[in-house]
Amino acid sequence: MMGQIEFDKRRAQEAAAAVARQRQAQQPYVEPDVNILRSVFVWNDETGNCYYLPCGSQEIGWFAKKKIIKRAQETYKKLYGEEPNRYIDWDCGMAAITMGVSKKTGKIEAYVDTDIKAWIKKYGENDPDILDKVNQNALDYCSTQADNCQLIYGTYDIPDNR
Repeated sequence: MMGQIEFDKRRAQEAAAAVARQRQAQQPYVEPDVNILRSVFVWNDETGNCYYLPCGSQEIGWFAKKKIIKRAQETYKKLYGEEPNRYIDWDCGMAAITMGVSKKTGKIEAYVDTDIKAWIKKYGENDPDILDKVNQNALDYCSTQADNCQLIYGTYDIPDNR
């Protein structure tokens, strides 16, 4: 008797799984949504001019990342009348962006810190001064790599790129 109950229970589970697979197979195909959100910081390492295209840049398509970078480069060219020759891009989120003259190359370098998880781990999520500490940490890192470091955009800055 126990063997029959176990057998019936297993058959019922297999039948339910088959129905679930069939139901899943009958769902309509949905075109994948390829929305890419990126932040891009472009600059010229000889002149030091820079432009920050913050999060919110959205393109649909497989080459969205390249389009967002190109848009930032084109805006830079309109603003300064010169080509940017460097860029950094990252997933959207807060960032501390510093710039300085590289100790190795003598060219102007940008440094971007976007690791929110590391910030929270280091300073604690309830620290009221976390943004100031992150900005100072970014400046300190820049100073190890470059001279004349400046905080270009802090974690609480939103550029007015109009």
